[in-house]
Amino acid sequence: MAHGLEWTDASSYSLAHLVKLVKDGNIRIPEFQRGQRWGLGDIAKLFDSIYRGYPIGTLFLWKRKAPKASVKLGQIRVDAEERTDALWIVDGQQRVTALASVLLSSENVMRTNRDLYFDLVNERFVWRHPGGRLETHLPLREAHNLPTVMTWVQSRSLDKTLLNRAFKLADRLRNYQIPVYAVGTEREDDTVPLREIFDRINTFGKRMTRSEVFEALTSSSGDNGGQDLSDLRDRIAAWEFGGVADNTLLLCVLSITGQDVLRDFRSEFVKDSERLSATIESAAKAMRRTVTFLRRDAQVPHFDLVPYQHLLVALVRFFALHPKLTQWERVLLRRWYWRAAVHGPLPKLGPTGTLRLAVNAVGDEDSPFATVERLLQAFPSQRRTASIDRLQWNWADTNTTLCAMAYLGPRVPNSLLADAGEIIDVARLITATKSASLQRIFPKESGDLAGSAANRVFWQSPGEILLEEQQESPVFEEIEGTRSTPKRENIWQAFAMSDRTVLKSHGINERAAHWLQRGDVESFLTERHDTIRKAVDDFVDARAEWSHPVRPAIATL
Repeated sequence: MAHGLEWTDASSYSLAHLVKLVKDGNIRIPEFQRGQRWGLGDIAKLFDSIYRGYPIGTLFLWKRKAPKASVKLGQIRVDAEERTDALWIVDGQQRVTALASVLLSSENVMRTNRDLYFDLVNERFVWRHPGGRLETHLPLREAHNLPTVMTWVQSRSLDKTLLNRAFKLADRLRNYQIPVYAVGTEREDDTVPLREIFDRINTFGKRMTRSEVFEALTSSSGDNGGQDLSDLRDRIAAWEFGGVADNTLLLCVLSITGQDVLRDFRSEFVKDSERLSATIESAAKAMRRTVTFLRRDAQVPHFDLVPYQHLLVALVRFFALHPKLTQWERVLLRRWYWRAAVHGPLPKLGPTGTLRLAVNAVGDEDSPFATVERLLQAFPSQRRTASIDRLQWNWADTNTTLCAMAYLGPRVPNSLLADAGEIIDVARLITATKSASLQRIFPKESGDLAGSAANRVFWQSPGEILLEEQQESPVFEEIEGTRSTPKRENIWQAFAMSDRTVLKSHGINERAAHWLQRGDVESFLTERHDTIRKAVDDFVDARAEWSHPVRPAIATL
């Protein structure tokens, strides 16, 4: 059976008219709509957009009959009569509910403990408890009613500027035009086309990330000498330590100027290019110190091997506030990093809560020692081991395992003519080849240890580290979206022909080498698994120092 629309109509409603439609029970909610999800901050931003004359999007309504019913829109309750011309909201429920819940009189809205007011002095919308008398806070409820606003301002001594702002708001709340797209279906009870349209509106395309919004609002024109997120990204790329995910990079920037890295940044940077440039410059310096710490102190060779966002953001804020540390303070900071890295987000807080905790621990006024002490107290100190039994590139335990394997200083096998015996630059290798930098020794093995660290090695293509534009070389073949073993080398044979120095650098001891040369895959993997297991445990234990007390440097006592 065909499903379609019989007619469409594009028009606009004034805000006062839309609120009246809700009050009269003309606005209805289809069953497929979700519940109210907006918070108080979302509602305040909506009214701020209206006051400033910004567009707030188009409403999509379905015109059809509706029975007598008690209509519910969030906190709004309306006893609606049966209608033949009811308007059912297909898209715009959150906006309509927000507008009506603030503007309708209290007889239509369930009592709440906060109402929305307009602060005439600061030109901003604030939530506060109703009642009381704040001379410059205009209540929005029924503020679209001009006589009500006139009575309110006449009872106060407001200067001309504040009076103009009050009347401007009243005018906006009456006359602001909202685009409306109304439709009728061929069969009045046919919801199929409406569901399809609703799905397309809410799922097609991708919502902009916070970092994309930040760049869109703050990116420099190129001729004013300013700095933005893309400039910082370029500077980081030159350090040969990999890149940082855009949203994490934004959090690092926001950590420079405040502990609340999840705050709304629009008013902070959008109209202040000098502040933005100074913050980006400070972030670049703090990020550079962070890279030095990760590389030299924590022995993390690449950003991709930092397992959690909160680690990097907290470190950047720390080094922005404390550019110079003593060796002892660096040891304590390394201790915190590895304890936090191995344990991951705290169970009761989750990733976001743990991010807040870590960043909030880095206060503006504390000494480096006091800050590290607070970080160490906030995270578990019980010993934990990382699993090496299954490697997945974006898993935290895999990141830990790869740091330990990189610390062994893996070398190019002797059997390869080019670069034989040279230490592999793991940072450059990961940057150039991503997950292809880690290859299976026995690609066809399917035993219990086939996917473990025992069957993986850092593998550099002979004579070169492939650049991104070279990765389509026929040297590689694609299998299920990941790069497979290089065709022209047999990895296990390359290691079987290598000397003790090369083998040791990959966690292959003499017993494992013996089994490798004999082609006994199971015995080799079992032996190497034990070696890698010990190497990872020793690597983490030496840096996390689980049982060591937190104390100031002896020289300061």
